Amino acid sequence: MSGNRRFGASQNVAAAFGYKRAGRPSAAVGFTLIELLVTISILSILLAIAAPSFNNLILDNRRAASLNELIAAINFARATAITQRQPVTLCRSTTATQSSPACDAAGTGTGWENGWVVFVDTNANGVLDTAENSPTFILRRKEALTAGSKLRGNNSIVNRITFNSSGLTGNNGTLTYCDTRTFSVDNAKLLILSVGGRARTAKPNPAATASDPTYVTGCP
Repeated sequence: MSGNRRFGASQNVAAAFGYKRAGRPSAAVGFTLIELLVTISILSILLAIAAPSFNNLILDNRRAASLNELIAAINFARATAITQRQPVTLCRSTTATQSSPACDAAGTGTGWENGWVVFVDTNANGVLDTAENSPTFILRRKEALTAGSKLRGNNSIVNRITFNSSGLTGNNGTLTYCDTRTFSVDNAKLLILSVGGRARTAKPNPAATASDPTYVTGCP
C-alpha cells in the first residue's frame, strides 16, 4: 500500500509541474483541407487588394529616384561651371554609356529617359564635339531610366541645359516625368528649371495658365 501511495504522490507532483504520463498518443492537431482552402482564399483576396497600392509605392519611389538623379546632375553641372569658370552642358543622350557618347539632336531619340551626359562645353555650343569627347571633359554619364519611364522637356530644355561660368542658364523650362500609369496630378511629376539655374519639383497643374511652368495637361 505504501508503495502505491508513493507512486500516486509522484504522479500528482508530475502533473503539478506540467508533465504528462506516458500513454496513448493524442490525436494530431492541424488544419483540415477546408480550413486550408479558406485561408488561401482570404490571403488571395488580401493580396489582390494590396497589390495596386504596393505597385504605386514602387513607381513613386522610382520616380523620386530618377528626378533626384537628374537634379543632382543639374546641380553638379552648375557648380562645376562656377568653380571651373567655363561652360558646362548637360544633354540627353541615347549613347551615354558608350565609349564615345553624343548629345541627341532635336528629333532623335525619345527623351531624357534614355540617359544624359555632363561635359565641359569649351565652346558653349551645347554639343559634345570631338575635341570634348574625352575623360578630361566628360564629367558624368547616366544610363537609361527604367523601362516605362518618360522624361520630356519643353521650351529650350528639350535636348540640353547649358550653364555659363556664372552658373546661369537661359535654358529655362519644364521636364515632365510620367510612367506606366495613366497621367494624373498624383502620378506625374515636374522638374522646373529657372533661368538662374535652380531646379525644383512640382505637381502638374492643368488648371494653370499656359505661361505657368506647372501647366501640364498630359504626358508629352
